[in-house]
Amino acid sequence: MLRTTILPPMTLNCVDGSATNLQALRYRAPLVIAFLHGPRCPDCRPALEVTAAARELFPELRVFLVAPTWEPLDLAWPDCITVEPDRIARHLWDRPPEPPVLVLADRYAAVRRSKNPPHFGELPGAVQLLEHECPERGLPEGLGSALEEE
Repeated sequence: MLRTTILPPMTLNCVDGSATNLQALRYRAPLVIAFLHGPRCPDCRPALEVTAAARELFPELRVFLVAPTWEPLDLAWPDCITVEPDRIARHLWDRPPEPPVLVLADRYAAVRRSKNPPHFGELPGAVQLLEHECPERGLPEGLGSALEEE
């Protein structure tokens, strides 16, 4: 179970040497963080496919792939591939689940959904809902004050 409703300040270190701070992405677009075994894992491939479909429908969606090993991908859409999955997962869960898992957050960094394999097919519709949420409705407790502090 997710222990947070707001993505914590976290820097994702990418294999190309760049780094992305999740807080810097706030207010820009919804995002998906995909925790995977690896891009060639047959169990993880469906997560990649539905995430790619969601990205086609919503080009502003930011996608981060989190996997312990990196290999060249046949997909051009990931913003970031990190090699530190355990550290990142510990920020989100008391006990990290077994990959693959997709975590969806709205543009206010509020975690809205966590998807596991049977529910991957719902991702494009869930992203559409995230896209249309407004700041006055449905914010998790504590998010309003967090927004005001910035």
